Amino acid sequence: KILQINNTLIVLGSILLSTDIKYVKHDSIFNFIAPYLVKIGENVISKWHNLRYMYIPKVQTVDTNSINTCYGLYQIDCKNLEEIKSKSFNNLFSLSKLSLCNVKQIQATCFDDCHSYQIIISDTIEKIESKLLNNKIFYVDLINLKQSTQFLKFNPHLCYLRTPLLQMQVKQQSQVKVYSKEQTAPGIQLFQRYYPTKNEYEKCQQNHFFQIQSNRILLSSIHTMNQIENVILRGLLLTKVTEISNYCFQKQRCLLFAYCPQARSIGVESFSFCQALRKFFSQNLTSIGQEAFKGCLSLTFFSASKVISIGQGSFAYCQSLTNIKFERLTQIPEEAFKRCLSLKQVECCKLISIHNSAFQSCDTQVINLVCHLEQQNIPNVVFRKKSQKYQEALAIYFKERKKLANQLQIQKECVYYCFLLVKQLFIKDK
Repeated sequence: KILQINNTLIVLGSILLSTDIKYVKHDSIFNFIAPYLVKIGENVISKWHNLRYMYIPKVQTVDTNSINTCYGLYQIDCKNLEEIKSKSFNNLFSLSKLSLCNVKQIQATCFDDCHSYQIIISDTIEKIESKLLNNKIFYVDLINLKQSTQFLKFNPHLCYLRTPLLQMQVKQQSQVKVYSKEQTAPGIQLFQRYYPTKNEYEKCQQNHFFQIQSNRILLSSIHTMNQIENVILRGLLLTKVTEISNYCFQKQRCLLFAYCPQARSIGVESFSFCQALRKFFSQNLTSIGQEAFKGCLSLTFFSASKVISIGQGSFAYCQSLTNIKFERLTQIPEEAFKRCLSLKQVECCKLISIHNSAFQSCDTQVINLVCHLEQQNIPNVVFRKKSQKYQEALAIYFKERKKLANQLQIQKECVYYCFLLVKQLFIKDK
């Protein structure tokens, strides 16, 4: 009933208990596929740090602590889910997509520390207990919500709300835009993405352009960027910034992505504790300051090909980071990847030296360090000459699978046209 293929665990049974998977090496599981599963026991999917995707279409109720402390889990497909019990989805730092189309009740504290789960939409939810989503929720569209215990008091970042049966509770929420049952809230595509649009790029072609959009994405063509305070941001497009100053975006807990194509250096703690930050892109980045990305719990994609130097603790506590590739880095300092519990591989072809504490507290699995150095006495780190291949882990979408599907489609079309050509030649010969 349980089968592991590469980094995918397939469960064919209807009930899953902790005893059923006690021999499964969960640190190697990226995908969990259970098409017939109806019930998950308590603490079954717990501390699976590399898990990215779950397919559980028949599960109706998620019990207390059933799925918790899976730092990199990004998407759960559970279209028949009806009830979410307390503490059922806690410590899923990267969770962004969850099916709520049939859910009627959400109990208290069921999304604690789900920093990336900022948007909740459902036509069926009727009751929500207090402290939903802690304080990271940004957009709510619950047209049939009838009962809520101090729902808004725990959500100071809320900006868009459509709960017509609870309007009396939000009159004093000045920053919240409230929509009635007849009104249409802004399209979800405006908020649920991890990259800037072509239109946003075009805006940033203007000189000295600076704007914070309604979806909380900052657009700027200014050459320097200093610390921004008391403003909630969910995305960055900084087209001309070359240097990001110390502490500039520190503790922007709702920030999802940062595109800084011309940035060359990032200062001390510039993005520290941006707990929802999933993607950082800069094609010219060379220097990363001390603890620049410390505590970026959801960080999955990072462009580091031109990076020459990184500071102490620069990627500490990046719990969702599975691999990173440096093409010019020569030194890895102390605590650079401290407690990166999902980390599987670091490629560093020009590495000259590494501090003994570079991978401190990464004690849940073996990390491959791809370089030309000989093996050193660093716990849980294996020095390799060649990189290892892994099954694709879901980041925002399955990039490799989409590419493969396109290639198969092209091959299918080629075979079809070859068949037609052979058929025509065969008819002519007759």
